[in-house]
Formats: sequence, structure tokens, C-alpha cells
Amino acid sequence: MKAIFTITLSFLFSITSIAQCADSDKILFPDKEQISESMVFFAVNNDYSSAKHYTSSIPEYATPAMAAGKNYIVQRSGAAFEKKCKVKYMYIIYPDGMSEDSAPEDLYNLSGYDVTYVIAYSLKHGEFDYDFEIGLDNDFNMISDDVLPSVKKNPAFDKFIDVCKALKTAKTDKRYKGIVSGIGIAYEPGSDSFCWLIREHPASVKEEGDYPVKDYYVNANTGKMVFVVESESYFFPR
Repeated sequence: MKAIFTITLSFLFSITSIAQCADSDKILFPDKEQISESMVFFAVNNDYSSAKHYTSSIPEYATPAMAAGKNYIVQRSGAAFEKKCKVKYMYIIYPDGMSEDSAPEDLYNLSGYDVTYVIAYSLKHGEFDYDFEIGLDNDFNMISDDVLPSVKKNPAFDKFIDVCKALKTAKTDKRYKGIVSGIGIAYEPGSDSFCWLIREHPASVKEEGDYPVKDYYVNANTGKMVFVVESESYFFPR
């Protein structure tokens, strides 16, 4: 049975790359990805010393999957953008009952299974590191939603405003009431753009747990507020 999943675009970036202003040194780390037992990790180019499995063991499947991922990026965001993207690793979602501890002869012969391929990428853009994932079905057709802007619709998609301008936009919004707990970047399909994501810290955290937070999405190209959403995030008391 094919697994159904949602892939979220998430980004991490270094403190040294951020412009200097109040709160510009706060990093929003993405939520940890939930991995099921039947989702088996395959390292690329032997980059992970602790990995049990490598894409070099399944070239007849990994190669067309990588080609499909590359083709999506090129068609979506251009060849120059694709050349900046590095494949980090691949997950393969197997039928229930299989795991990374299954026999290699079972894991590596995928012709008898209906599987899902998830390719994780890292993109170096200036001093920023972007992480995103692409999901493919058993025939290497993309099944995840778009995770990158279209260069045809938005040719300046990678021209970011300064993060300090985005912080100013969020802090002057009438809905903003507290302090910034973190900053990240997300792809927003409605505007087909990257956004600065600025998360507002809860007013009071008395014990560890989930607390409601506001996320401010500021268009990274124009500096305009796209929307504000309320979600939950896990916090520890200070």
C-alpha cells in the first residue's frame, strides 16, 4: 500500500549570514521529520558513516529517481538553480512489515513492491543553506506538492530582502504582541515565492509543552506581509 505523506519545505541557515538587527540572530529550526519503520534511509555517496544502506546498492532505482528529481528542479526553477542543489540522502517507503533491518536481498529488489521515493536536497544560496524534499511514486512521477518557486512566473524568486526588513514588517503588524522566538524561510505556493517566516514567542511558558504561536510570513522578494497563521510549537521554560 502506497504511503501518503506531506512534505514541508524547511530551511536552516548560519548565524553569520544574518544581517545585524534586533532578533536577527534567532534561528527557527524545523520540526523533526516523523519517520515510520517502513521508511528506509539510503545514504548517497557514502556520506553517512553510520548508514546501513546506500543508493549505490540500488542504482537501477536510485539513478532514475535522482534524474526525475533533477528534472523537476530544472523545469521548475531553472538549470542554474538546480546546479546549486545537492542530494543529501534518499528515503524509500516500503510496504508495511519491512524496515531497514530486512534482508538486503528483499530491500534491494524493488521490482516486486509499490514504493515511494523521497529525495532530500540541500541548497547553498550565498551563505544560506536550504533544505527541501521531493516525493516520487513507484514510476518516478512526482507526488509531492511544488516545493520551489517557478522561475517562469517569478524570475527574481531568489532575490531576498534583508531579514531586518522582514522583522520590521512583522513587528509593526497590529497582530504582533510579543517577542521573536525564531526565524526561518518557507516556500509559499499562493504567491509562488519564498517567505521569511518569523515566529512569535508565547507570552508565558511556565512548563514545557505545546503552546500556541503566531507565524508571520513576509514575502522574501517584496517585503510585504503574506499572511499570519497560528500554530503550536514545543517550548521549554526559560
